[in-house]
Amino acid sequence: MPVCGEDLLQRANNILLHQRNTGGWPKNYDRDAKLSQTERTQLKPDKAQTDSTIDNGATHREIRILAKSYHRLGNQQFQDAAVVWRFSANSNRLTLLEPQRHFEWKDR
Repeated sequence: MPVCGEDLLQRANNILLHQRNTGGWPKNYDRDAKLSQTERTQLKPDKAQTDSTIDNGATHREIRILAKSYHRLGNQQFQDAAVVWRFSANSNRLTLLEPQRHFEWKDR
C-alpha cells in the first residue's frame, strides 16, 4: 500500500532522525516507528556515531523516500538529506558529494 500524507511525513522525519553526520544510516532501524518526543531526543547524540552504511542497497530506500517526501511535501530538508557518495580508490574512503540537485524527483 502506498505511503502518503502523515505517514510519509513521519517516515521521512524518522529517516532524518536516524541519518548520521556521515550522511548514511545505521542498519536495522524501524523507519515506520511512531517515536515519542523522548525517543526522538535520545536519537540526537547517535548522529555522531560512525556506524552508517551505504552497502547492498541499504540506503536506496531512504533516498527514494526522501525524494518522494520532497516532491509531495516540499520540505527542502528532505531534498538536502538525499546525498550522493563516491568511493575514492586513492584514499580508500567514502567522500560526501554535493547534494544531488539533478536528481529526478518523481514518484515511483
